[in-house]
Amino acid sequence: MKQFNQDNMKSISDYINNFYEDNPFTKHLGVDIVSIDKGNVCVSLTIKHEHTNVYGIAHGGVIMSLCDMAMGAACLSVGKKVVTLDFNHTEQEVSYL
Repeated sequence: MKQFNQDNMKSISDYINNFYEDNPFTKHLGVDIVSIDKGNVCVSLTIKHEHTNVYGIAHGGVIMSLCDMAMGAACLSVGKKVVTLDFNHTEQEVSYL
C-alpha cells in the first residue's frame, strides 16, 4: 500500500472503504466512514436498540468497537495494517436514548 499523499487520496479512501465493506463485524454494527484524511478517519454509527444495554444507553462494547475501527482505519490511511492488543476506555458522562 502506498503512503498517503494528495495525489493518491482517492485510492487510499477507496482502499479503506473496501476494506471495511468486507468486514462482517463493522458491517453488522452499521458503522459508516464519514471522512478520511492522513492519520485521521471519522466514523459514525446510529445507535439502535440492539446497540444498547439494559439501561437503554449505548453498550460500552459498541463504543469500543467504533473507536477500534476508527483507529484501525486511521492507521490504514498512513499505510499501516494493525491489530489492537490492548485498549482502555473510560466514560465520563452517560447519554440516554
